[in-house]
Formats: sequence, C-alpha cells, structure tokens
Amino acid sequence: MRIPWLQSVFARSGPRLGRGLLAACALPAACGLVAPGGLSAGIQRTLLLAGALMAAASLAMLAVGALRAYRTKLDDLALGKVLQGSPLPIVVLDREGRVQCHWNRAAEERFRLSAAQALGKPLPVALPGLRQELGRLLERAFQGDTFTGVRGQGLPGSGPSFPLTLCMTPLRGPGDAVEAVLVILLDASEAMGLERQLMHSRRLETAGELISTVTHDVNTILTSILGSNELLLRDPHLSPDQKRRLEVMRRGASRGHDLAARLLRHVRKAQPERRKTDLNDLVQEVAGLLEDAAGPGVNIRCQLQPDLPSPLVEPTEIHQVILNLGTNARDAMPGGGDLTFRTRLARPGEAPDLPAPVVLLEVQDTGSGIPADVRERMFEAYFTTKREGEGTGLGLAMVARIVQAHGGRVGCTSREGEGTLFQVFLPVGVSA
Repeated sequence: MRIPWLQSVFARSGPRLGRGLLAACALPAACGLVAPGGLSAGIQRTLLLAGALMAAASLAMLAVGALRAYRTKLDDLALGKVLQGSPLPIVVLDREGRVQCHWNRAAEERFRLSAAQALGKPLPVALPGLRQELGRLLERAFQGDTFTGVRGQGLPGSGPSFPLTLCMTPLRGPGDAVEAVLVILLDASEAMGLERQLMHSRRLETAGELISTVTHDVNTILTSILGSNELLLRDPHLSPDQKRRLEVMRRGASRGHDLAARLLRHVRKAQPERRKTDLNDLVQEVAGLLEDAAGPGVNIRCQLQPDLPSPLVEPTEIHQVILNLGTNARDAMPGGGDLTFRTRLARPGEAPDLPAPVVLLEVQDTGSGIPADVRERMFEAYFTTKREGEGTGLGLAMVARIVQAHGGRVGCTSREGEGTLFQVFLPVGVSA
C-alpha cells in the first residue's frame, strides 16, 4: 500500500524535520501519562499509541536523513578523487563565478595557483567582453545550458597568459536544481590538436572508401582479363612462345588480383593471411615478368638452392619485395648488365639477430652502384634520385616495411662502379 503524501515527506526528510517530529510526538505521550485521572483509559491508550507511532516515524526520518548525508559524503569523495586525478584543469564555480569546492592539481600546475589561493576567488580567465561574458555564460549554465568550445585567455599567478578553451556543464542537486557549474579548461593548442586528429581520421575514412571503390573496379577488370587469358590458353595452335607470354600475363593478372585483395585488407585493417610459401617459385615468377620488360642487354639469372625451407609469409607481399628489388636493379643498368637472383639457407653468423633457420634472398646487379650518402636514405619513404615522374621513392621503403613486418631484415652493400647487392633475411618460423 502506497501513501503518496507520506512518501513525499520521507523524500524531503532530513535531520531538522526528524528532530521536530520527535519533539512533537512527546505532546500526546505526555498528555496520556500526566493526566490519567481526567482521561478515560481508551483516550489514554490512543494518545500513547499516537505518540509511539510519531516517535517511530521521526526516528525513521532521522535514519533516512543520516543515510542520505552519508551517501552524499561518499559521492563527494568519489567526485573529488575523479577531479583530482584528471590530467585536465577542472574547477567548480558558483553563481558569481567564484571557485568553490574543487580546484584540482592540474589547475594548480597550469595556473600556478594553489587551491588555497584559488578557492573563493574569481576564475582567473579573461573572455571576450571580460567579466560580463563569463557572467552571462554562468547565468545560462545555472538555467541548465551546456557550453563547449568557449575561447578565452588564462591568467596564471605568474608568467604570461595563455589561450584556452572552456567547457561548462551544470551540476544538479536534489530536486534537479542547478547548484554549481563544472568547468573543464583545455589549452587551445591541445584542443586544436584533437580537432586535427578528427580531420585526419575523416580523411583516412574518405581515402579508404575511395580505395575500396577503385579496388572493386580493378578486380572486375582483372577478372575479365583472366577469363580471356584462360580461353586463349586453350587454343591448340599456340606456339610455345605464345603460351609462355600468355602464362606470364596470367601470373601478372593473378598477382594484381592478390594485390587488390591486399589493399582491401589494409583498408579494413584485417590481418594478412600468411602461409608456408616456396620462395624459389616467387623468384622465378618475378624473373619471368622482368624478362619481358627488362629491355635489350639485361641478362637475368636465377641461382636457387633446391629444397629451400619455406618461410611463413604473405605471398603477395614477398612477391612485391622481390619485384621492387628486381625493378630497382634493372633500372640501375640502363646500358645493360647482369641481374642475378639467389636463394639459399643463411649460414651461421650471417643473421645472429634472427631466430634460426633463416632463408636468404639476394638480388645483385652490375650497375654503377649507389653512393654512400644515398645508401643512408634509400629506405626512407618518398626519397628518390630519379627525375620527377620517373619514381615515387616508395619502392625500397615498402621493401623495408614488409620485411620488418615479417620479422626479417634487409641490407645493402654497394660501391660506385661495382654494382649493388641487396640481401633479404627471412626467418622460417616467424608468424607475427
């Protein structure tokens, strides 16, 4: 059974109301005890019962008030710990804009004012329109409004002023009444750096959508090329050379299809699928692609160790590594020369920083070599010695990133006029 008026009394109960009722309950009890001769037994019992009930109600109200006060104290303690531990300056203001209750450690450090110096004083912040603007904002905040991005100037106890951004939110008490205003103070530079990160993430999201769209279209084109290629390979009248070229075309289109899938995985932040892969097969495939585009005078050779252990890699990425190194070596010999691919098991001591066993891929050319100052920067992104329009400076940087992601290492030895040797070490059992 619910009694609305009684529930409202308990909801508003406090120590003062409970003590008042406790005093009031003494009246009927005293009447029942002091004047027994003038009252009937029934009236006496009624007065005593009423006094006992009122006493019980008043004690209950006192208990509720004490419990509410205890909970409020706990809430204040919890709020105080949160505010004190915040890395941002946080303060609480009254209607006049004076600091009350809270001036946390971050505020002390930023404004160079202790809590004792700040409490009860006006907030040391200047806004456009000086104090009048802060007063207007506080008036609206006490009406329940919330503000973010309010620009102002911090006035520390010592040192120069600094730009800041204010966020203001009302603090409500019993009955939903606004009792104070919580103010969070951000350095304007920090606020702008949040803003820059948001813009950067939005640009990345837009770029991801564009990459997904373009990759889908490229996949469609490659699928049609692969389909036509398969039909052409069924022609019984093809010469061996024509079959070889069509097979090179098929492998290239398949690699393009794998590359498109890799782009999609990167956009979707999916983990690459790594598996045991025959490194010799990848080298021979790249050598075949380069033979048709190497130009006259470039001789491509493969010296591959048979029964080479298969490293655990993402095949498309390692294919990209071999292709980038081979293309770089080919471009280093515009007048012709020898491009040699080698694979073998690394000898003890060649890669002491990597877990054994380790396979080694070598790509060597007989070009003019790389100067020492260029070797120091050649794995940097966007660094290139080629003329504008001939290179992006991303090929070797991509090689280094992929090899490192596979737990391996890439190195280079070169002397001007004596060619260049790239060495890629890949642990066989690394999966992360």
